[in-house]
Amino acid sequence: MAANGEVTQSGNENNHIESFPKENSVNNVDAEFLKEFGLELKDLYRLGLKFYKENVGKALQLSYKDKLKLVAYTQQVSHGKFNPDKLPPLGVLDVIGKDRRLAWQSLGDMSEADAMINFLDLLVSLCSLFKPFIAAHVQDIREKERKLKEDIEKKREAEEQKRLLEEARVREEEEKIKQEQQR
Repeated sequence: MAANGEVTQSGNENNHIESFPKENSVNNVDAEFLKEFGLELKDLYRLGLKFYKENVGKALQLSYKDKLKLVAYTQQVSHGKFNPDKLPPLGVLDVIGKDRRLAWQSLGDMSEADAMINFLDLLVSLCSLFKPFIAAHVQDIREKERKLKEDIEKKREAEEQKRLLEEARVREEEEKIKQEQQR
């Protein structure tokens, strides 16, 4: 490990982190996947991150390397390209922190969108429960929107009914006044 918390890759095989795809390798998370659920990439990523945080260690059993990859993608999305100058130094015994930084560093100049897509792609390939989670969330959103539209429509109809009753009442009063004036 270099001075000032800088992470360098050494020849030691214990420190070797698999290289990540630097291009947009959209296998499972493609345009159809985004269209299927009708969500924007950022919204889908937020849901994926929520799913990951809630289920890691429970329904989602991941290998150490897979966890490193997911953490690296989230760091790339949150902070951009790895820059050791912006990070606090690592402790001498912080092996996990070192591995995480190496994984993040291996992403290079990957864009935020590519990191999101690769995060989602890896999550889809690792956990079969992710797609049903997204589908349930989207269905919940659509149900809430439908109920909101129904409530708005009912309110509009009630207001229209109230307006019609008020107009009828005003006409009746005007007719009564005309009849009284004619007498």
